[in-house]
Amino acid sequence: MTDKKEFIGSVVWLLVAVSVMITSVRLDIGELSNPGPGFFLFWSSLLLGILALIMLANIILKKGESEISGGARLWKNLNWGRNVVIVIALFIYCLVLPILGYIPSTLGLMMILFYKGQMKPWAVICASLLAVLLTYCLFYYGLKTPLPRGIWFF
Repeated sequence: MTDKKEFIGSVVWLLVAVSVMITSVRLDIGELSNPGPGFFLFWSSLLLGILALIMLANIILKKGESEISGGARLWKNLNWGRNVVIVIALFIYCLVLPILGYIPSTLGLMMILFYKGQMKPWAVICASLLAVLLTYCLFYYGLKTPLPRGIWFF
């Protein structure tokens, strides 16, 4: 039963990857030095297609083996509380990013993510500041990418 659901799921993801790949080619992929609008879509759909093919191959090769409790074991000891908090934090980040801007929004998100990774408070603050400053410098100064300013002037 589990193998059938996994098989159907991997086929669906493979079809999604192929359709997105076709759409991205129509949008023009461009080149690495001059990417087009379909560049990111093409490479991400290619990766999704490869992962779906790996999953399909894994299901086909393990068809003779019994994996009744294998999938259930993966979900048994999962910390659902932490994962729910992370999903909510990402959702809130998407909402406040245009309002507050890149630096405060990303700093808040990084602090939540590092804290949920069970780091010490001083390490959470240092790692969050370092991550935000490095990514800001990389995108704003290095890649000349405009980042959301929000209500702030930076």
